Amino acid sequence: MRSRGGTVAFCAAREAYERYAIPATGRPLFQAALPNLTPRAASSVDFGNRG
Repeated sequence: MRSRGGTVAFCAAREAYERYAIPATGRPLFQAALPNLTPRAASSVDFGNRG
């Protein structure tokens, strides 16, 4: 498998991925992208809270 845009050799890239990649869920991405569709998302705004 080759990539034209890569500047790192495949083996070096694979080693860096194995060492530094952190598995995570897609939840933060969905919360940032769809705050109005998710009622209790961390990034949603409560417009009824007037302070």
